[in-house]
Amino acid sequence: MKTMIQMIVLSLLMVSFTFHSMAIAADRNSVPAGMFDLYAMNEKEDIGNYITEDFILTAYAMMVNQSVTDMEQAVVMPAYKTLLTAMVQHLQNTPSPKAPADAAAHRANLNFLAVVKALAFGETMTKDAIDSDIANAELSAVMDAKGIGTSPLMQQKIDYTQFKVRGKYTQTPELQNYFRAMRYSSTVLFPVLSSKATGITEKQADFLTGQARALAKLIHDQPKIKQQYDRINEKLSFLFGRPDDLTVNDYIAVSAAASPDAKLPALRKKLSQFAKDNGKQPRIIAGVVSQSALQKEKRSASEVMTGFRLMPLRFTPDSAALQELCYGRLSGDYQDKERKQPPFSMVLAAGHQVKGFPLALELMALSGSKAAEKILAESGDQAYKGYDDAFKKAQISLAQGEGLAADHLALISYWLKRGRTLQQKGDPVRRLNTSLGFYTWHRYINVLYAKQSYSAVGKGLSLSPSRSAAWIEPVPELYLLLRNQAEKLSLHFADPRYTDKMNSFVGLLDRCHGVARKIVLGEPLSGDDITFLNTLDQAFKKILPDVDHPIVVDIHTEANSGKVLEQALGYPKIVEHNTGTGPTRGALFNHYEFKQDMNNRLTDQEWQLMLKADPNLIKLEKAPGPEFKPKS
Repeated sequence: MKTMIQMIVLSLLMVSFTFHSMAIAADRNSVPAGMFDLYAMNEKEDIGNYITEDFILTAYAMMVNQSVTDMEQAVVMPAYKTLLTAMVQHLQNTPSPKAPADAAAHRANLNFLAVVKALAFGETMTKDAIDSDIANAELSAVMDAKGIGTSPLMQQKIDYTQFKVRGKYTQTPELQNYFRAMRYSSTVLFPVLSSKATGITEKQADFLTGQARALAKLIHDQPKIKQQYDRINEKLSFLFGRPDDLTVNDYIAVSAAASPDAKLPALRKKLSQFAKDNGKQPRIIAGVVSQSALQKEKRSASEVMTGFRLMPLRFTPDSAALQELCYGRLSGDYQDKERKQPPFSMVLAAGHQVKGFPLALELMALSGSKAAEKILAESGDQAYKGYDDAFKKAQISLAQGEGLAADHLALISYWLKRGRTLQQKGDPVRRLNTSLGFYTWHRYINVLYAKQSYSAVGKGLSLSPSRSAAWIEPVPELYLLLRNQAEKLSLHFADPRYTDKMNSFVGLLDRCHGVARKIVLGEPLSGDDITFLNTLDQAFKKILPDVDHPIVVDIHTEANSGKVLEQALGYPKIVEHNTGTGPTRGALFNHYEFKQDMNNRLTDQEWQLMLKADPNLIKLEKAPGPEFKPKS
């Protein structure tokens, strides 16, 4: 009898547990995974759409992301494969030079390009390398994407974790191959100076400079190769900014000016001086550099990282500003010794408490956010010797740059400053939240091409007539700016294969501007206006490849702690607005900033699994950020 009672009790407990688990699962399933999901819920639950500025920015970012992807697939990826194939074939068909140094450069370039080509075509073994063992070992290391190590093929320290495919590039095998090949060919540096800070010896610097000169000459002297190379760089420069390294033309110009019998050490000296005189020393240090060795040599990181990359990484103002705000440029020790908990940004380097992590909040403060300034002042993340001077230098960096990156940062600055007078509620924390969310999308779009800063080491519409209420955040000027930016991109791409949808998007933003302007002028919304707002999410769906979902992107590498700084968007926050004729509901960004092991740079899929398993978020080392709770 006792056993029977125990079994009944156990059964009841199991049933209770099962129902509880089902309830939790149902509750989690009811949480919208993205903004589009929320607006779809509005339709099902007969709630009017509140079209927020964050939703419009999400749609804009998704439109830009897709247009860039279309351009990559239609233009850049085929041109890149053609370029690599032509370069390898040319080297294979050209007899090895008689001069020993030139012959060594010829051999090394064939090995290097064989690895890049194998990555681009998704091959697991190189077919074209002369020294197949060493080339295949490098190929395997790139595919493994683990740790920082010295490459025997390229004679330098390489952060192999950068080659983990992430962002949109996980979607297809072709995009995965392209990511690895482009990232590898833009990571490998051919430096002009030797330095203990980089581990490059005089002999290695000579060898790598000879290799870079031969690559530049190959590209410059072969018209078809140069045409493909220039075509790729022209597209990428418009979208992501100018190169932050010495270019093919720089090497050709300096080599031509040198005497015909000039030795490699003399050429390296001339290249270094040329870079210094012409602003070609990199502002963004995309690699591992020892700060203590730099101090002993009385050199800057920009000097020792000057050189050539086959596919140059791009200068973006935000990466340059972040570089100014971390160890290497800002080398002063932490000052607030009375604080019990160290700030998020602090790391130990060579026994010193220094600023290893710059924060997205700092970019917002640089862009004019008073709310960000207040949070930073309270967090202790500014309490470093020399911070004020570094902040001023970062402001100068943020004002520079060109291309899409500069346009997006200007939009953020506009919203944080001009937005104070535009947004009726005047909520500075909401504007900060919007800007952080849009910045996350901006870095997500740029993940492959923008230079990532490093800390130095110390070592069809369906109508819904039942919904009589709808609202759009009344900031028509913002929608007009986005409309003009989308039109600018459409005109640049100038190819109907991937501009027709962009032009449709421009039309939708035109309508958003008109409806929002009515609200500002105090005019009532018509039935057509309300229908437009209540079906805008469906209109966006027709021209976008997918709905939104939580995304994540790493933006800074801190090698002392072995961690990267991640920016992410989680499930959307929900905001409501009562129009007087009925309730409306909308979506806002939900921004995260946290540290992650560099060997495990997150993909979108991994981040989404962390969100579903809530306890995993407790482990995150989160940066200080706005405590933003949407108000009705």
